[in-house]
Amino acid sequence: MKNSVTSQRPHFPTPSFYRGNGTARVSVENCFKMWITPEGRVIHLPGFHREYIAAHASELGVTITREGDGMRLDALEAGLFRGNFEFGNGRLTFEGQAQYFTSTIRDAILRLVSKNHTYIGRLSLHLFDAHNTLIESRTETLSALDTRRERNSTASELFALK
Repeated sequence: MKNSVTSQRPHFPTPSFYRGNGTARVSVENCFKMWITPEGRVIHLPGFHREYIAAHASELGVTITREGDGMRLDALEAGLFRGNFEFGNGRLTFEGQAQYFTSTIRDAILRLVSKNHTYIGRLSLHLFDAHNTLIESRTETLSALDTRRERNSTASELFALK
């Protein structure tokens, strides 16, 4: 019996996430992990968020002041948004600082949702202030919606700029 993770092929990963036979080579913690740059570029990761930041800090404009998971906060402070897609429950989560939640970031997220709407059960956005305190959290269930139009409309409402 095929595992549902290997039988589905969402558009989140780059080709490096797949073996030659088309089955998924699952990333860390059964998630696809990604960063979205302030310019709206989606960077798909083969491992942990912090490892990518440690290796690419200068090209992303991130000043590393913390170690380990603290590098995540350094990246958020530089305007990047962190994303995770969890295979087990279909949850797609993004987090970043509210001051950097621009139409460019929003549009990059909505493109991902539109391409992958059939795989996404829940969609979440967590926004932090400049001191990395959570100030807003939004979650919407998409799995109950029938059409791509309904899912995209709901996503647009969830990610509306305020």
